[in-house]
Amino acid sequence: MKGILVANANAAAARQIAAVLRSAGLPVFGVAVSGAKVLDFCRSRGEVCVCGGFLPDMPLRRLTELAGGRCDFILTLKATEWPMLQDVKALGVRIPIVRTDLIATVNLMFSLDEPPSLLVKKKMETGQEDDKKVILQAKELLMQRNGLSENQAHRFLQKKSMNAGNKLIESAWITLLRT
Repeated sequence: MKGILVANANAAAARQIAAVLRSAGLPVFGVAVSGAKVLDFCRSRGEVCVCGGFLPDMPLRRLTELAGGRCDFILTLKATEWPMLQDVKALGVRIPIVRTDLIATVNLMFSLDEPPSLLVKKKMETGQEDDKKVILQAKELLMQRNGLSENQAHRFLQKKSMNAGNKLIESAWITLLRT
């Protein structure tokens, strides 16, 4: 089972975020206050890390580089910090955190690593939606909710599709249906 590590320089804030995720039934494996602990988690478990915008021992860009793609990062950032996402391979969630946005983003990370559900397959079979339009809608959602540029949103969908062995359109549908 995939799991989540919550990392934040403020231990109380990390525990609050972990409690929100647990209340939604998501598997939180632990809380960390340092980049070193995050790297240990990424190397041993390699799943999802919900991380504050600052950790005292390591810049986020360096942290995501050292994790080497073994962990998906969701960064909790103030709106003024969103430009930081241009340098880091991660999704963002705005502070103050909206519970539904955080939970939807974590669920999306989990869902994109799995084969498409029957609902996704049925949506694709009906052929009522143009593939380009569906992909554009998924990118727009990622841009609006998670602070990505259009290019980053496209690369994110491509990467997650390739990693899971899904078609790009399948990942786009998963993005739209899981949020």
